Amino acid sequence: MLKNRLRILLTLIVVFTLSLNIVSAASLIDTQRVTDVYKMSDDTSEFKVPFLRIAKGRIEIDKELSQDGIFVSQSGITLTKPATGVQLYYSQDTVRLNSDSEYSAIASAGNVIISGIVEKTTAIYCQGEVTIDEGANVKGNLIVYSAKLNINSKVDGNIIGVVPTLNINNEVTGNVRVRTEEVNITETGKVIGDFVISTYNSNLKVEGATIDLIKNASEGGFKAFFFEFAKAIIVDMIIYLLLLILIKKERLALMGNRINQGRRVLINGLLSFLGIIMSIVFGIVLVILLPKLGIASVTFGIASLIIFTLLKNIIVVTFVTEIALSKYSDAKAQPNRIFTVIVSFVIINLISRIPFIGGLLNIFLFIMAVGMFTTFCLGKKGKEDKKVEVVNVK
Repeated sequence: MLKNRLRILLTLIVVFTLSLNIVSAASLIDTQRVTDVYKMSDDTSEFKVPFLRIAKGRIEIDKELSQDGIFVSQSGITLTKPATGVQLYYSQDTVRLNSDSEYSAIASAGNVIISGIVEKTTAIYCQGEVTIDEGANVKGNLIVYSAKLNINSKVDGNIIGVVPTLNINNEVTGNVRVRTEEVNITETGKVIGDFVISTYNSNLKVEGATIDLIKNASEGGFKAFFFEFAKAIIVDMIIYLLLLILIKKERLALMGNRINQGRRVLINGLLSFLGIIMSIVFGIVLVILLPKLGIASVTFGIASLIIFTLLKNIIVVTFVTEIALSKYSDAKAQPNRIFTVIVSFVIINLISRIPFIGGLLNIFLFIMAVGMFTTFCLGKKGKEDKKVEVVNVK
């Protein structure tokens, strides 16, 4: 019974993974690259499918847009005409939303300036400052991860994020829940909704706000860090041991062998990750036209993100271990499988806790986990599958 359920689950995941690759390929049919400035008013495309525009120069969205799209620029991006639907902006410089937008996701190495109307939700990740400029009208919610957030205009929605410095110069009628170390509120600034702050700064005092003080590692937090680290290792090992019980060692060896033969792990990971994101984006759009299909698409996308985020360490370590052990199949001194896995989990969990580097590692592991799983599922059974040797486990 358990094997049948696992087989059904695996089949569903394979079908879903295949559909993700199809969706990602179809969604990027309308792709254009320019070596100079891209102006949307000069683009004669019909924009009937989600599109991708890549420019070495700046991107100017100077034409009304009602189709979902992705804009990538090595310079800045400026929105001067209304854009409805879901838009994704990636830029090495400042992103300016000078006109109305509905759903936006922004990633910028520079600053982000909002001067228009934000109808729904805007998610922002930038290395510089996020400024809600005077004259802007933020009706929706803001999800912000940046060095500084300046609120110079009224915000009716909620604000959630991580901003080391928060400057409130106008009214926020929604709730504010942020992690910050510095809050500056002028005479014209106030938060009407709930104001919840998480901070390491024990001296931070904000009138009307609930402050959740986070203990610093230098204040006796090492013991907490150790237990959290040990718990992560134990959980990873328990899941891995359950995997050893449910799946025969010959099958594990086959998994590693097929991944080793695939050699497209990173590419498959990027394509599948893009497919997951696009399934969520399509789902949001389809909710309006086909509610059931839209909700199903969003649910599958979010579920995939959660599953691979939780299991990325186990997936990567499992496949890498099998590949490594296969290299020693003819050696006299064979490595110990469990010892190899434990060391791998320790290294991954240690590096993942390093600021910035840990974040990059987690992103890389996620993409590799998706890629390994996809490569294995899409791999064709060949003669090499029958020649797999199981390495002895001490």
